[in-house]
Amino acid sequence: MCIYWYFDAGLAYFESHDCEYGQMYVYAFVAAQLEGLKGRKEAYEQTHPAGVFDVEAEEAPRCFYLLRNLIRRGVRRDYADAEPNVDELRFLLTIPAVKNLAHQELNEGGSNELLRLACHLGNSDATVLLLSLPLVRALAEQNNYYRNEARGQLDLSRLARDRESSIYALTQGEQKRLEQAIKHYKPLIEAAGAAEIMNDLRNYLSAHYQQNPASLVSEEEVRPIELPLDFSQFRALALSPKQQEEALKAYYKNPYHSAWRYLSKPNYWMHQQASYVYVDGQDRSLKWSTFAEYQFLIALCWLAAKDEAIPPTDGHTLEGRIEHFIRELMLNGRAHNWNKTRLNKGVWEEYDDLEGDKPSCYSGVKRRLFQSVIGHPLLKLLTDDDIKQEVRDFALSLFKTKIATLNNKEAMNEAYKEYISTLDPDSAKPLACLNFSTEEQAQCLAQLTQKYGDSFTSSFKDTVNSWLALDPNAPNTSDHYHALKLDGLTNLSFYLGQTQGNLHRFFGSQVQEVAPEQVDNYCNNKSRMG
Repeated sequence: MCIYWYFDAGLAYFESHDCEYGQMYVYAFVAAQLEGLKGRKEAYEQTHPAGVFDVEAEEAPRCFYLLRNLIRRGVRRDYADAEPNVDELRFLLTIPAVKNLAHQELNEGGSNELLRLACHLGNSDATVLLLSLPLVRALAEQNNYYRNEARGQLDLSRLARDRESSIYALTQGEQKRLEQAIKHYKPLIEAAGAAEIMNDLRNYLSAHYQQNPASLVSEEEVRPIELPLDFSQFRALALSPKQQEEALKAYYKNPYHSAWRYLSKPNYWMHQQASYVYVDGQDRSLKWSTFAEYQFLIALCWLAAKDEAIPPTDGHTLEGRIEHFIRELMLNGRAHNWNKTRLNKGVWEEYDDLEGDKPSCYSGVKRRLFQSVIGHPLLKLLTDDDIKQEVRDFALSLFKTKIATLNNKEAMNEAYKEYISTLDPDSAKPLACLNFSTEEQAQCLAQLTQKYGDSFTSSFKDTVNSWLALDPNAPNTSDHYHALKLDGLTNLSFYLGQTQGNLHRFFGSQVQEVAPEQVDNYCNNKSRMG
């Protein structure tokens, strides 16, 4: 049993690193296993015509990982085309012990891992097959068919447990956002050249490192020793073994130098036993990361991170966006320096071992790069709340512009208070001057389309149109005027000088009574955008 577990754990690891080990080891192994299983099934059915072929419980997890690999290979990857393997998937799922595992959690992969992977990658054939299994389908229904994962909202608790989460291929939603970023920045990259943009990034890292270099604080020196960027200059310092050890740790902690090393060929700070690296054919001590394979994507992310023409969203700053990108490059260069765990105040935590660089495997780079640019509208997951905030900002800004142009803030405030007090439709007519024209509404849609690209889908456009649309024939007066319809969203009444408390505070003994249904109508329209 123990031998089976170690064997299957190894298969789980190697098959998930498809780019590194697939062609070399995994595909042939999977083919051999499938051939063996089919041969055993034929032999069994010849001697047991009425029987059902099955495998032992200890063998079922291996078949589970065969399924997982076939699902992964059923879609196009950066390095390989999709493989038609529906028959193999169907064959494995006819084996009772394997079918019984299809919805269960193995190796902390989460329940319904196979379906979630198929959904995540967009493998529709595998998805259909898996959903034909009652237990898989029932669990999927309980989890809204994992639509959030397909959109890019991953299970954070699962990711926190999974050190290899970064090797997952991008979700369909993430891939679409990356494609629109490529569409935007590709002309710039082609014009300047990816190599030139990479040099610009290296120059940025070099300049910022030299402004605030790593330093060696030593008992043997009165003043801290500033550590140079270049390795030959570092060696020229002729430090003692103890000083050199501390100096290297200072280098490893510095984000700018670590990011610069990740993009260096060779990287003289590379750990001698580092995996997932290239080795010089003439001098095997010279190693470097796989960064060149992702040169275009790194160049794209660098342009996006520092793009002043696209202001940061979600409260981020341009400086913060660039700093986050640099730290993600650093993590790419030291991804497997974080493989160890330690107990800290009763809690297990991962930590940087402060040894030579152990960079990310090829499969992990793409996801880390995708996560490297924050606060960028072309790369973020667009939500209903984001659209709501965008419409709020657009509408309030336009209200203020109209009021400033007409110089009628006091008049608008009086009209608003009059309508609140009486709910008389005629009292709201002065607010018509704040209504948005057809051209202004189209401007809102155009701005969001330009900002979010393909992420601003037709459903989001319909939502914006429903918020901005007016109907002069509607029974509710709030549908006649943007100032009333959007007040719950923009709090325009606050800007006009009126508090937005409980509606009843506006009804005192000095105003006429109104019918309860009138109050309900108004409250319902106020809350529609809340």
